[in-house]
Amino acid sequence: MLLAGCDSGLAPPPPSPLAAIEGTVYYNGPWPPPDSVRELRFVAMRFVPQSALDLLLHFNELVISDTLRRFVDSDTFRVVIDLEGVAADTFHYSGIAWKFGPGLLDWRPLVVYDRPLILRPGERRPIVLEADFRNPASFPGSP
Repeated sequence: MLLAGCDSGLAPPPPSPLAAIEGTVYYNGPWPPPDSVRELRFVAMRFVPQSALDLLLHFNELVISDTLRRFVDSDTFRVVIDLEGVAADTFHYSGIAWKFGPGLLDWRPLVVYDRPLILRPGERRPIVLEADFRNPASFPGSP
């Protein structure tokens, strides 16, 4: 007697636990002097920061891209999030962070994505941002 079996038949494999935010940032207007644009990164946060200090206090709730190129018309970014065992993850505040000085807290938002990003395992979320150094975003609650 010959027995053959399959554990899941022709069912598709489970989705990857990885999700990604991929985007393009377009820079409008003139760039500030090089010493006031030390670094740019895409940052997605699971909270809404009130100041640069919140970035340090809640560092484990951030997803941060590699450094973006400076003094270009546009650049792309990609962050991958492992959602193993999680149905979805919500990023309430995201955008391009601008390091404007040498200090640890010398970060500010340059441009903010206008709505929360909700990611599920296997998803890829494309976004487009337009940044202008003459009109940078501010932290919520800031003047």
